[in-house]
Amino acid sequence: MKYLIIFLFSLLASLNMNAQTAAASAASSATIGNFWTSNGNVYESENLRAVHSLSAEETGGRWKGFNFNSIPSDASIVGIEVDVEGYISSTAPETFLTISVFDYNSGSYPQYNKTGTQSTAESTITYGSNSDLWGCSSWTVSEIKSYFEVGLFGMSEAKTEPVWYVDYIEVTVYYTTGVPVNNIANWKGMNTLSKASCSYINRISN
Repeated sequence: MKYLIIFLFSLLASLNMNAQTAAASAASSATIGNFWTSNGNVYESENLRAVHSLSAEETGGRWKGFNFNSIPSDASIVGIEVDVEGYISSTAPETFLTISVFDYNSGSYPQYNKTGTQSTAESTITYGSNSDLWGCSSWTVSEIKSYFEVGLFGMSEAKTEPVWYVDYIEVTVYYTTGVPVNNIANWKGMNTLSKASCSYINRISN
């Protein structure tokens, strides 16, 4: 049993949590179906803002061009955070905001949503976490590098249409390197473990 415990600690040590943070790139990004004005202002936190007047119909836009090229090709994606810096002119109860992430590979655009919130004072709201895949069963490194988008959408039935101001959108992708978590299974009765799949080799007692 003690060898199993030693192996588990060794295996967990071999899983390194890493993160890369990126913003949409003015040079390579594009907005698609966008109802925002001055949408390029989200590329930097510089107090210049993209603007969207909310109506009774849900509208918004998407951004891409996030540079995650330093994520290793064999990494396992374990979480996604989206930070939205901005404010809204009114927090009327009839107002609804949605923060979305997209995988636009093959043109299918699967969309994963979270309910948005924004105060009338400028602030940064974080959606997701280092263990949140936004309802997607898994993300590949290729999808994150080449097909990832962020969408901001909203609607309001208030008599006076609220205006949503966004200064900056930033995304952090968390990933592990080492032995994938889904490969940790059914060790009981195994005698040895290959160096290719773990960092510790010893007998496992029953």
